[in-house]
Amino acid sequence: MSVSRGPAAGSPRGAFSLIELAICTAILGILATAVMPLSEVATRRRAELELRRTLREVRTAIDRYVEDRSRREPARPRPTLYPRDLDELVQARYLRQVPRDPIAGTRQWRLIGTADPPDARDLSVRVTDGSEAAGETSWRTEPAAAIVRGVGHVPPNGALFDLRSTSDRTALDGTAYADW
Repeated sequence: MSVSRGPAAGSPRGAFSLIELAICTAILGILATAVMPLSEVATRRRAELELRRTLREVRTAIDRYVEDRSRREPARPRPTLYPRDLDELVQARYLRQVPRDPIAGTRQWRLIGTADPPDARDLSVRVTDGSEAAGETSWRTEPAAAIVRGVGHVPPNGALFDLRSTSDRTALDGTAYADW
């Protein structure tokens, strides 16, 4: 009975050659550089999903708050039933705490009020200077005051109707996080 102790010294099967190690290292390097962008995209996608979940949760809390108040006070007009700010939702126990914006990394939100225009980020104002041809309208876009109002714990214009992220970054699908 003979016991094998592995390949003999000097045999070509005894160890990896320098070429084999270099090729394996190159392949691993290429795979690592391909995986890094994918992990960044996956991390960003997780943050986007968290933002969508948070927005849905807060918007649902606002809707439940308004619905409960409309049952208790049916004579009040609907716009007066909305909460003043996020802290009121926390105090009324519709939220446990003011949620964190996963994209901006803060608890600061752009709050949209009931008195704000329908799209507070792009307020179009008609400009008439008399130089337009008959039937034509000139439009100028001005920044809305609601962009500055309602950030953080500053009350929105009117009661709290909606909220948006304060981030100025663009999502993976090409839309702005602030427009979600």
